[in-house]
Amino acid sequence: MPRKLHGIIVISDEPAIPEAAGILKGNPVYTVYLEVPGFDRKWILQVCEAEQEDSGLQVQDGVIRIVTRKKMDPPFAFRRVGPRIHYDSLDPYSTPSRVVVYAKVDAAGAINSVRVVSGLDPETDDRILASVRSWDFHPAYRDGEAVEVEALFGIPLR
Repeated sequence: MPRKLHGIIVISDEPAIPEAAGILKGNPVYTVYLEVPGFDRKWILQVCEAEQEDSGLQVQDGVIRIVTRKKMDPPFAFRRVGPRIHYDSLDPYSTPSRVVVYAKVDAAGAINSVRVVSGLDPETDDRILASVRSWDFHPAYRDGEAVEVEALFGIPLR
């Protein structure tokens, strides 16, 4: 089955979700903007390879070579479910601009290790976590092989 890819992918060392800086350990970070049912604004999905075994440097006979890795195709969320958020009960002056959720998407496309990094309130956070856990993914690929990635979801609140 051919892999589906996102339309625009931003590859960077800089976080698109500043309040979650330093959580993703891999480099580079791939950023995708996703349309999610029930939301006027796009969600931010940032991913990086979960574990990178080599540093990109090879030393042979006293010569150091910098090896560039092939780019990664981020996981593709083919089933996206938006949580029900009661916007009428949110205070526009004290509500953060987004909730941030961390997760891993394994090499089979299963989502796990889901947790809130920056939340709003327990009820809203639980709804968002249930929503993210229900997403279905095609896995990320590097060099033709499925790989596990760490992911941050930036869910807009206003």
